[in-house]
Amino acid sequence: RAWTRLGYRPEELLQLSWEDIGTTLPLSKLLTAMESGSGQVELMVRCRDCSSFPAHIGISRVKSNGRCYFFILMRDLSEQREAERMLRENQTRLDFLAYHDVLTGLPNRLQAFERLAQALDRARRQGTMVALLLLDLDLFKNINDALGHDTGDEILVEVGRRLEKIVRESDFVARFGGDEFLVVVEGITDLPAARAVAHKVLVSIAEPFSVGEQHFYLTGSLGISLYPRHAPDAQSLLKCVDTAMYQAKEQGRNSFQFYTPLMHADLNSRLALENDLRQALEAGQLSVHYQPQYDLQTGQLIGLESLVRWQHPERGLLMPRQFIQVAEESGLIVRLGEEILRQACRQSMQWQAQGLPPLPVAVNISARQFSQPVFVDTVVKILEETALPPHLLELELTESMLMQSV
Repeated sequence: RAWTRLGYRPEELLQLSWEDIGTTLPLSKLLTAMESGSGQVELMVRCRDCSSFPAHIGISRVKSNGRCYFFILMRDLSEQREAERMLRENQTRLDFLAYHDVLTGLPNRLQAFERLAQALDRARRQGTMVALLLLDLDLFKNINDALGHDTGDEILVEVGRRLEKIVRESDFVARFGGDEFLVVVEGITDLPAARAVAHKVLVSIAEPFSVGEQHFYLTGSLGISLYPRHAPDAQSLLKCVDTAMYQAKEQGRNSFQFYTPLMHADLNSRLALENDLRQALEAGQLSVHYQPQYDLQTGQLIGLESLVRWQHPERGLLMPRQFIQVAEESGLIVRLGEEILRQACRQSMQWQAQGLPPLPVAVNISARQFSQPVFVDTVVKILEETALPPHLLELELTESMLMQSV
């Protein structure tokens, strides 16, 4: 196929010199390979139409009847080189994906951790501070649920762009996952400097977002931790900033909080309470108390309101205000609400079996419980299990819960 690939007829090919087809290998190097008796070289071969392709040239010398013959075998490397090019491009793409967020193009969690560790090493050598800021977009889930993930994705991309605009070249922004962004600022001199960056972040997020013809307003909760003041290494510093960010959320969102050791103690206490609540649901430590409801004009008993209490084995009797928020944040409120509902319905039927008149029993329903797709099915199931007539069950919905559904 040599003449076909080169574009010459066989008789024309035999008349060509090395300079006619060898474009990147001097004749002297070819002769050196030939004189050695055997050799292999790679070069670009020129075709009749002046195009070229990579080729592998194998040279072998054979002596026969006192004469020396050279066999030259040429192999077209075009497909091999193209495959190698594609492999390099794929590897480059894989390397990018391993260290970058696909949606925003920002460094991802893996790269952020590595670059943070490098920043701390520099700060350690130079005796400077590093500020770590973790931004969580407030109630961003509502946008995804109401308008779809495509709209949410566009907003996340824009958040990344805004954050990159407010930091210096020596700093960096990373998407840490979901609707969380990490900002690492080197060379911080004091707390006011970190506070100024935090203020810029919140101001940039407060500007309206435009997607198509729609405009949206967002706020963010921001946690701040400082090296070396709050932690000596990247992993510990990330834990501190995460704790501070959740503290900002608990303080009403749209704000920033510096990490303090007291926050860590509060978080440990909250985690312990959450773990105890899980066990309490399994062990039956939660009970329902009932508050009578009277008609103010007649003084007649017209119903009962169910109130949950937790008989903690170490802390004693706990009121709802001491554990309901933990139940809400952990998602345990769904199981807790179902347990209260079941106990209230069962107790109402027991009273009726004892001869007491049937009275409506009211049960508070949380926003998270109400939003469950199986909520209605759960209520129907409990009514069927306990045989309580539906008209004797009242579900109380709070105003704040209803506003979340508007």
